[in-house]
Amino acid sequence: MTDSTSTPAAIAKNTIRGNAVAFASRWAGTTSEQGERQTFWNEFFAMFGIDRKVVGSFEAIAERASTGNVGWIDFLYPGEMAVEHKSAGADLDAAMGQLLDYLPSLPHAEMPWLLIVCDFGLFRWQNLETREAGEFALDDLPDHLDLFWWLAGHAKPGEQHDTEEDANLKATALLEKVHDGLLDAGFDAHATREWVTRILFCLFADDTSIWDRALFHAYIARNTRADGSDLGPTVATIFQTLNTPPERRSKNLDDDLASFAYINGDLFARQLPIPACDSAIRDALLRACSFNWGRISPSIFGSLFQGVMEPRERRQIGAHYTTEENILRTIRPLFLDDLETELAAATSRPQLEAFHNKLGSLRFLDPACGCGNFLVVAYREIRRLETECLRRLATAGRRSQRQREGQRAMSLALLCKVGVDQFYGIEIEEFPALIARTALYLADHLANRDISAEFGEQYARFPIPAAPHIVVGNALRVDWNTVLPADQADYVFGNPPFVGRQYRTDEQRTDMASVFGEAKGVAVLDYVTCWLVRAADYLAPNSEAAFVATNSISQGENAAVLWPQLARRGVQYSFAHRTFAWASDARGKAHVHVVIVGMTKSLTPPKKKVIFEYETPESNPTSVPVASISPYLAEGPPLVVSIRRGGPLVDWAPKDSRG
Repeated sequence: MTDSTSTPAAIAKNTIRGNAVAFASRWAGTTSEQGERQTFWNEFFAMFGIDRKVVGSFEAIAERASTGNVGWIDFLYPGEMAVEHKSAGADLDAAMGQLLDYLPSLPHAEMPWLLIVCDFGLFRWQNLETREAGEFALDDLPDHLDLFWWLAGHAKPGEQHDTEEDANLKATALLEKVHDGLLDAGFDAHATREWVTRILFCLFADDTSIWDRALFHAYIARNTRADGSDLGPTVATIFQTLNTPPERRSKNLDDDLASFAYINGDLFARQLPIPACDSAIRDALLRACSFNWGRISPSIFGSLFQGVMEPRERRQIGAHYTTEENILRTIRPLFLDDLETELAAATSRPQLEAFHNKLGSLRFLDPACGCGNFLVVAYREIRRLETECLRRLATAGRRSQRQREGQRAMSLALLCKVGVDQFYGIEIEEFPALIARTALYLADHLANRDISAEFGEQYARFPIPAAPHIVVGNALRVDWNTVLPADQADYVFGNPPFVGRQYRTDEQRTDMASVFGEAKGVAVLDYVTCWLVRAADYLAPNSEAAFVATNSISQGENAAVLWPQLARRGVQYSFAHRTFAWASDARGKAHVHVVIVGMTKSLTPPKKKVIFEYETPESNPTSVPVASISPYLAEGPPLVVSIRRGGPLVDWAPKDSRG
């Protein structure tokens, strides 16, 4: 078990506490010099790893509500914190009143939630959201850091979400306001989606150290007018900067813009139209900037963006965004359990190196990838195994050489072999495909942060050296070999559209005809079955696949039609989840019952076969080893009950209609 005091987060907090002790000692006894006040706050923010110039400015112009006179807020971090700093011994009650008097003149999106007045020796504060207030001496700062942990990327005081879903819903609502504001202003729908996707990357980057914390937030707050009239061109300039390498950037670029990282990849490559924005769009964007996006996992980006898509469109596409739990129910028996077992069994350096090389050679395909949830979770898990493998290699030592045990001979940039370019997807809609690529880039960044904390070396892959292979197209018309040749695909998996026969469009009926050809009886099958058949045609020997599907595929006439089609293609079954209740991360959750089927075209039978049983559709599964898996996802031979045409078995029985 990991000691909670030795986690990266705990170590970072202890470092900040040490910095706070030194800070309090450094400033003890200071009185009133104006220059000292600014240095004081520069060093205060530096304790938390923040460049003060990035997040706010001294002497922010404001107007006194009581008099109408123009004044200056000593320091303003837009949307977060305002400070009045006085000489030692000054009346801090009057200072707080002065600060409160300035607030009505600030734009709504720049309104701080935390007010601080200080005279070097004493801090007095108010939290305008929780209505809490207090004070503490400079010497006691290390004991009151809970008020400021948000500066290091942790939750704000009082900002506690009960579940990850709560945070996801809040984040979705914030993005919806930006998205809907652009559409209401007449901005092109396609451009709006790409614009918001790029904004999401910037919000995430603000909170996960891709660049200086809150750089994007502060730049928008400080460099755009309150009426939003220049927001579109300003954001366009940021996008262009993110797509320009440092050596090609203008020498006249201001310092804040120059602080943005060069991202490369395909995220910012295309030049977008510039939206005409207003104060409402600017306010919505700044409110989104205030949210801690570091709490949102890339694995739920799909469900987040589902909240932005139109419900009618989601129904037509058949989108169901899988929870992480259900993704793991698919990929664990498909490959993850075996890889974990293989790593556990690797006890020598050659075995560990062979395993590491294997991880770097694997290829994964999701031919219905949507917003990339399956790919992101799979990527995160493969990177987790790589980090564990490197940890064990670092302690294995090389006794025959001068290198001492645990010493690494190369940097992480050379050691890490797993990359997003090992992951492939097919998605019919351009917007979800863009989200999938973005989510994989962000998952890669988080994995790099984890391994950096593990080995004490800063490691990042920006500019992006490689891209995931996400193809926009109809997976039932695209030759999967043109995306990833079958002999290079190790694992194929996903959550294809569930569309039942009564909801199929004309195009989807044409898709089914292209997959099944002249086969009889296929009209009864759900749309999802097309992916099982295409996978059966595609799989090379010893590659494997697993798909989530509606439970109808293992029932009645559906089973009688589908499974002979798969059998003719040489498919064998390695595992299956029997019927369980579907859970979705999205609002308007999908209420369906599903199964998961794992299959292979191995030349030899699978070494083990497992059926996951559920006492109730909502319960957790129990794994049951079996000798064979039948089309009804029970232990038994590969036989189906044939469909009898031509009426009832006895003359007196009534004819069935439907059901």
